[in-house]
Amino acid sequence: MARQLGSIVRQTRAFVNRRNDKRQKTNAACVHLGDQEDHISNSMNAARHAWQILRNVERVVGIELVTAAQALGFRVKADPRAQLGAGTAYPRIRQDISHLERDRLMYPDLDRGAELVRSGEALRAVEEALGRPLE
Repeated sequence: MARQLGSIVRQTRAFVNRRNDKRQKTNAACVHLGDQEDHISNSMNAARHAWQILRNVERVVGIELVTAAQALGFRVKADPRAQLGAGTAYPRIRQDISHLERDRLMYPDLDRGAELVRSGEALRAVEEALGRPLE
């Protein structure tokens, strides 16, 4: 039950981030006041919205990485001979985020997952495993 609840919380958090992104994608250069429409330069506002959307995407991808690492952990536990495949970020994620054995606060793990995406560490781990840059 705790595993299912943790999964639901992660999915809900990712959904909220995606929904907020949709709200922030409104045209920042067009202001509506009643029936009037005024086109003005809101470059800073648009840049701030783009930055927030990028942060939300990093968070969603980080949540997905943590969730996938947890699933792979269960798979390896069930069948130690299971192959993770070439080019996975699993070993890099497990350096910082341990397998969830019992209930604990998830936000530190999810924050670290987002940081692995933001810093490019997860991408570098995959590229090192593959021996070539991803295109």
